Amino acid sequence: MADIAQWRPGSFTKNFGWGKPSDGLKQLYDVIKLGFDGELKDTQRAVFRQRVQHLSDIAKIPINFFLYHKIESGVE
Repeated sequence: MADIAQWRPGSFTKNFGWGKPSDGLKQLYDVIKLGFDGELKDTQRAVFRQRVQHLSDIAKIPINFFLYHKIESGVE
C-alpha cells in the first residue's frame, strides 16, 4: 500500500491508480475484499475499518468515497 506521504488529491481511482504500473487498481480490489472479508454481505463501516486498520490511510478512500457514501433512513 502507498504511504500517506505519497497520497495525492484526487478521486479514489486516481489515488489507487498512481504508483507502480504493476499495482494498477489491484490495491483497491484488495482493500474492498479484505474489508468485506471476502464475502458478499452487508458489513458495517466500523467492522470494515477494523479489518483494514493495519493498512495505510489510503484504505480509507474506498470506505469514505465509494462504499459508504450513502445515508439511507438516517443510517450510514
